[in-house]
Amino acid sequence: VLNDGKLSGVPDVVWFNPKRRQLYVAVGDPGAVDVFDTTTMKSLGSVATEKGAHTTAFPPSGDSLIAFLPASHRAALYRVEA
Repeated sequence: VLNDGKLSGVPDVVWFNPKRRQLYVAVGDPGAVDVFDTTTMKSLGSVATEKGAHTTAFPPSGDSLIAFLPASHRAALYRVEA
């Protein structure tokens, strides 16, 4: 283990964005996506979703993140910035 970071809760799914060198960790409870800089492994923050949202995807462009929101039967699109 090179480094670790505090999460909002138990991780459900992890995505690596090679363009941004960022790691996205979806946490279904409380409902968040934690974002880390993989160069420093420092937290860049947490994006609130809704409880139960633990499925994510992002397009190859690396400029957005999609979180599926099962409680409300929606999907949320978030802009990814450096």
